[in-house]
Parts: sequence; structure tokens; C-alpha cells
Amino acid sequence: MLTLNKHAQKVTKFIDFTSKSTCYSPFSLMHALSILVKCSSDASIKELVSKLEFDEQEMHKFSDSMKKDSSVTLAANIFDSHIEKIAKDFEATMLKLFEFVPEKLVSAAQVNNWCAEHTKNKIKEIVASIDGISTILISAIHFKAAWVVQFDPKLTVEKPFKGFNGASTVQMMHLEKKLHYGENKQVQIARLSYSNSGLQALIILPRESTPAAFKTGRFVVNYKRMKLINKITRRVSSAF
Repeated sequence: MLTLNKHAQKVTKFIDFTSKSTCYSPFSLMHALSILVKCSSDASIKELVSKLEFDEQEMHKFSDSMKKDSSVTLAANIFDSHIEKIAKDFEATMLKLFEFVPEKLVSAAQVNNWCAEHTKNKIKEIVASIDGISTILISAIHFKAAWVVQFDPKLTVEKPFKGFNGASTVQMMHLEKKLHYGENKQVQIARLSYSNSGLQALIILPRESTPAAFKTGRFVVNYKRMKLINKITRRVSSAF
């Protein structure tokens, strides 16, 4: 996990988090990159791997652990318009490591149908046309699980949410329970567990609503050093 956070720090330098809502998954990007590494020895790919300090073996171990979690569906594919025949050894490698065989790119509908199938119809279209496109590398991850400590829908209320460009009124859930919690001068952190899943959510709330505070909170990597998670349990009342 620390490796993914390290990658995230490098990649998010190029992502605009200050002017619009953004959801970014370091795992999805690194999963796609691990496939790309097996498909090409191009100098630009090697440079990308070097810049991101990509650890291929560690990524495969992490992917395997995700696949074993009942709350997660992980899938990938390559669509290439030039595919005619796939070498047996390459096919075997793709099946062993990523559980797919590349397909010939035929239409946008082909790609969109694959995406809808592997995201439980949450994402039904990612390309409108394949004109000018020869290859598509796609990675999909679907996660669904219930909270161990449930939020009461009746306690959902409208409250101000502070962003970089001011406050807006949004629907917020409310919970007052004894949770895994910690804080320091920069952030407050709560850890929420999921039912029937080995994954957990870390809710990180910066003390200030500024880009600098957000960046600090986003890259809080060593929680144990901060004596936050697994060491401090407090009663918290927060709106998420």
C-alpha cells in the first residue's frame, strides 16, 4: 500500500484537484501499467516505469490479494485492431497474470459492452468512436460492500461542504460511534470497516479547506508513525 501511495504522489502532480471534483485510483493506473510492461519493451514505457518507481512484483502480489476479496471484481483487457494471431506463450502469460486474452478491436460497442459487464453496469460507455484508435488498454475495478457500522438514513441532513472555491450545501451522513480515530495538526482520520471484506476506508479530513492542506492530507502515508490507526480509539461525531 505504501508503494501505491508513493506512485500517487508522483502521478497526482499532473492532476487538477483544485477546480473540480476528481476521483483517482492509483491501483487502477498501476494495474494497467503492469499489463503494459508485459506487452511492450518500448523505451518510453521503460522511462515511465522508472519515473514512477514501479515495482512489478509487488503490484502482482497486491492484485492477487484484491482478487481474493469477495467485495472486489478486478478485470482488464486489450483491444487491438491489428491482432490477427496471438502467440501461445504471450496468451499463457496474460491468462496467468491477468486472466484475459487480448481481443481484436472491432467497434466502440464492443469496448463499451465489456466495460458495462465488468463494472456491473455502473459505467456503460467510455468511448463514443474508435476512429483513429488502434489499441485500447483497459482496467476495471468494481467494489461493493456494506459498512460494518451502518449509517442511519434518517440522520442524513443538508450541511455545508467546504471546498477550494467556497462552501456548497450537500447531503451528509451522520454517525456518532466509537471508531478507530486519530488526529494531528494537519488532519483528522477515521477508519471504517466493511462487512465481508478485508478492505477498509480511511476518511481523511484536512484541518483547513486549502489546496496545501488537501495535499498534505492526501499524502499522509505512515499512519502508524502518527499513532493514528490501530492505537487510538475515540468517540467521534462527524458528518462524512
